[in-house]
Amino acid sequence: MSTMIFGYLSSLWFISFGKSEMMWIIISFVVYTLCLLHVLTVVIVFFCLKSHYFELAEGLRHLKVQKNNILEEYGNYKINKNKFFGSRRR
Repeated sequence: MSTMIFGYLSSLWFISFGKSEMMWIIISFVVYTLCLLHVLTVVIVFFCLKSHYFELAEGLRHLKVQKNNILEEYGNYKINKNKFFGSRRR
């Protein structure tokens, strides 16, 4: 989309004025502006995704700790159950 706008503006400049020095100044300004906007967009998206990724990683870490606690409790329950029922059964 930005390429089409840039092409349209440069063709209008060629048709109406045709001064090459001013045209190249405007073209370079437009190209630099588009590059800057692109870089800023990428940086903003990167930081947004990075913060979202850290939130997800923290949540997953918390779930892993909970899972390990549950497995440890279940292991202790099985050991105690086997000790208790193993001594009563013959």
